[in-house]
Amino acid sequence: MDSALAQRMMRVLWKDGAVVEGRVDLSDEDRLWCFTPVSPWSAGKGEIRIQALIEDLAGNQIGRAFDVDMVGNDPPVNHGDVVSVSFEIR
Repeated sequence: MDSALAQRMMRVLWKDGAVVEGRVDLSDEDRLWCFTPVSPWSAGKGEIRIQALIEDLAGNQIGRAFDVDMVGNDPPVNHGDVVSVSFEIR
Protein backbone atom coordinates (compact mmCIF):
# COMPACT_ATOMS: atom_id res chain seq x y z
CA MET A 1 0.00 0.00 0.00
CA ASP A 2 0.98 3.56 -0.44
CA SER A 3 1.32 4.89 3.12
CA ALA A 4 -0.08 8.35 2.41
CA LEU A 5 -3.12 6.89 0.62
CA ALA A 6 -3.74 4.39 3.43
CA GLN A 7 -3.79 7.26 5.93
CA ARG A 8 -6.23 9.30 3.84
CA MET A 9 -8.48 6.73 2.13
CA MET A 10 -9.27 4.27 4.93
CA ARG A 11 -11.60 5.17 7.81
CA VAL A 12 -13.12 3.35 10.77
CA LEU A 13 -16.70 4.37 11.57
CA TRP A 14 -19.51 3.27 13.84
CA LYS A 15 -22.74 2.22 12.10
CA ASP A 16 -24.26 5.64 12.92
CA GLY A 17 -21.52 7.23 10.79
CA ALA A 18 -19.42 8.61 13.66
CA VAL A 19 -15.70 8.43 12.86
CA VAL A 20 -13.58 6.39 15.28
CA GLU A 21 -10.52 8.54 15.98
CA GLY A 22 -7.26 6.65 16.08
CA ARG A 23 -3.80 6.00 14.73
CA VAL A 24 -2.98 4.04 11.58
CA ASP A 25 0.27 2.12 11.26
CA LEU A 26 1.52 0.12 8.30
CA SER A 27 3.93 -2.77 8.77
CA ASP A 28 5.17 -5.88 6.97
CA GLU A 29 6.54 -3.78 4.11
CA ASP A 30 3.30 -1.73 4.04
CA ARG A 31 1.10 -4.81 3.51
CA LEU A 32 -0.50 -4.79 6.97
CA TRP A 33 -2.83 -1.97 8.06
CA CYS A 34 -3.26 -1.61 11.84
CA PHE A 35 -5.72 0.78 13.49
CA THR A 36 -5.42 1.74 17.16
CA PRO A 37 -8.35 3.80 18.52
CA VAL A 38 -7.64 6.85 20.68
CA SER A 39 -10.22 5.66 23.24
CA PRO A 40 -10.85 2.06 24.28
CA TRP A 41 -13.29 0.20 22.03
CA SER A 42 -16.91 0.10 23.17
CA ALA A 43 -19.43 -2.54 22.21
CA GLY A 44 -21.18 -1.91 18.94
CA LYS A 45 -21.18 -2.38 15.19
CA GLY A 46 -18.95 -0.50 12.82
CA GLU A 47 -17.22 -0.67 9.51
CA ILE A 48 -13.96 0.04 7.79
CA ARG A 49 -14.55 2.18 4.70
CA ILE A 50 -11.96 2.14 1.96
CA GLN A 51 -12.13 4.42 -1.05
CA ALA A 52 -11.93 2.28 -4.17
CA LEU A 53 -9.24 4.54 -5.64
CA ILE A 54 -6.68 3.41 -3.05
CA GLU A 55 -3.81 1.67 -4.77
CA ASP A 56 -0.57 -0.11 -4.07
CA LEU A 57 2.79 1.07 -5.36
CA ALA A 58 2.24 -0.86 -8.62
CA GLY A 59 -1.03 0.98 -9.26
CA ASN A 60 -3.38 -1.93 -8.44
CA GLN A 61 -6.74 -0.76 -7.08
CA ILE A 62 -9.40 -2.69 -5.16
CA GLY A 63 -12.02 -1.12 -7.40
CA ARG A 64 -10.86 -2.91 -10.56
CA ALA A 65 -9.17 -6.09 -11.68
CA PHE A 66 -5.37 -6.13 -11.36
CA ASP A 67 -4.72 -7.34 -14.91
CA VAL A 68 -6.44 -4.58 -16.85
CA ASP A 69 -5.71 -3.44 -20.37
CA MET A 70 -5.24 0.28 -19.73
CA VAL A 71 -5.58 0.98 -23.47
CA GLY A 72 -8.77 -1.05 -23.82
CA ASN A 73 -12.34 -0.26 -22.87
CA ASP A 74 -12.33 -1.23 -19.18
CA PRO A 75 -14.49 1.24 -17.25
CA PRO A 76 -12.66 3.57 -14.86
CA VAL A 77 -13.20 3.37 -11.12
CA ASN A 78 -15.81 5.86 -9.90
CA HIS A 79 -14.25 8.38 -7.51
CA GLY A 80 -17.21 7.95 -5.15
CA ASP A 81 -16.96 4.14 -4.89
CA VAL A 82 -16.31 2.79 -1.41
CA VAL A 83 -15.62 -0.74 -0.18
CA SER A 84 -16.90 -1.47 3.34
CA VAL A 85 -15.99 -4.23 5.79
CA SER A 86 -18.34 -4.58 8.75
CA PHE A 87 -17.27 -5.59 12.25
CA GLU A 88 -18.78 -5.96 15.70
CA ILE A 89 -17.20 -5.29 19.11
CA ARG A 90 -18.80 -7.39 21.86
